[in-house]
Amino acid sequence: MAQLAKTRQAFEKELAEREEQVQRDQVEAREQAEQKMSQMKNVFDIERAQLESRVTEEKERAARRTQNMQEEVSMKILEACREKDIALEYFQD
Repeated sequence: MAQLAKTRQAFEKELAEREEQVQRDQVEAREQAEQKMSQMKNVFDIERAQLESRVTEEKERAARRTQNMQEEVSMKILEACREKDIALEYFQD
């Protein structure tokens, strides 16, 4: 009977140790998963910031190109108007 009690205690102790180990393993796995998720979020945030920066740069370039084209068209219109005025003066004289 004493041997049975010792065996039962040993079994319960081993069971408790295994349950504790399972809990430690679960905590460790959860911490590793959270760490990996945090790293992935950081990578995502960096890449998102880089993409947003590129989009902003492209918008600025497009705005500058548009402004330059508008200035060029305005200059051509002014030049055409000057040439027209010069031609009208020439034919009026």
